Amino acid sequence: FCNITIPKELLSGAYEVWIANYRVNFSLTSNSTHNFIYFSSSIFNGPCKNIKIIGTEVIPEFTSPLPLILFMLLIFWLTLIDGVKKRFQQTYIPT
Repeated sequence: FCNITIPKELLSGAYEVWIANYRVNFSLTSNSTHNFIYFSSSIFNGPCKNIKIIGTEVIPEFTSPLPLILFMLLIFWLTLIDGVKKRFQQTYIPT
């Protein structure tokens, strides 16, 4: 048997459980923050197998593309300013 606890914020929705490429029946219970997947299988007996749990809803890596775009623009702007400063320092010799 195996009991797996998964935070709802990480993975939710309809689940599928696979062991060594075989779909396994399971029971699902939950509370307000976590889902609990319990299954027992003859496939599970023996050496360690690959267990794959598939959910239909996952947390997005970026909730909005705006922070990523702003970060990329900031890096571009800083690189541009640094290049202009270096070029100005190389060509301008004060007397």
